[in-house]
Amino acid sequence: MTNDAVAAIDALAETRPFSPDEDLDDWAGEYFESHRGYYVDILRRLPDPECVDRVLEVGSIPCHLTFGMDALGYDVVGLDIDPKRFDTFIAEHGLDIRQCDIERNEFPFPDVTFDFVLFSEVFEHLRVDPIHTLEEIERVLVPGGTLLLTTPNLYFIGHVYRYLRGNAYDEPYHEFAKLRTLGHMGHVREYSTDQVETFLRNTGFEPVDVDYANWHWDGSHRGLSGDIGRCVSSLIPSVRRFQIIEAKTTV
Repeated sequence: MTNDAVAAIDALAETRPFSPDEDLDDWAGEYFESHRGYYVDILRRLPDPECVDRVLEVGSIPCHLTFGMDALGYDVVGLDIDPKRFDTFIAEHGLDIRQCDIERNEFPFPDVTFDFVLFSEVFEHLRVDPIHTLEEIERVLVPGGTLLLTTPNLYFIGHVYRYLRGNAYDEPYHEFAKLRTLGHMGHVREYSTDQVETFLRNTGFEPVDVDYANWHWDGSHRGLSGDIGRCVSSLIPSVRRFQIIEAKTTV
């Protein structure tokens, strides 16, 4: 599966432009180049496409993972607040992306439609009602269906280092400004694993596996502090940059 995932992501590199909007295309291109390893790892973690009938990706733009899943043979549907931002790319590659405000709207699918839901690097962007989003994911999953949720880790060693120096891990103004420049919110907040699991257990899920990763961060650009952070995170997975939680519906 890993070799196939690499091939799918390599094929994506040949598909520019991603968006007819020059600024969005620049953003998506930079995002792709910095997230190649993340994309490959996510695709590697998915179940065999022959073992699942339908897959839902919640939060699709810039559609890179949607493209990769489609290339690997998954019957995948995506949701996004404004797919028109990438409508040319979506049409050219025959992707199925539906418009939906995932924090306010009912998902446009009947109950128990999907076997597997990918909810990757979206949870931290939610600013209105993440409980609604998780309840809708649970509604459209089959009983015993699987949710794969990834989100930044509040207790990432790099954050801890910044806190100790009296700094925050991001700049809220720039995260809110992304609503105007990108069409979706930046990071509203980041969560500990216990906090994410509390959300899941209260919305019809039971976490079954937790993993951690340092996608697009190895500390090498941070001098001595980066070297220390890299060593610590190699020994203590729970302080890596991202958390990956697999959960099952409990009904």
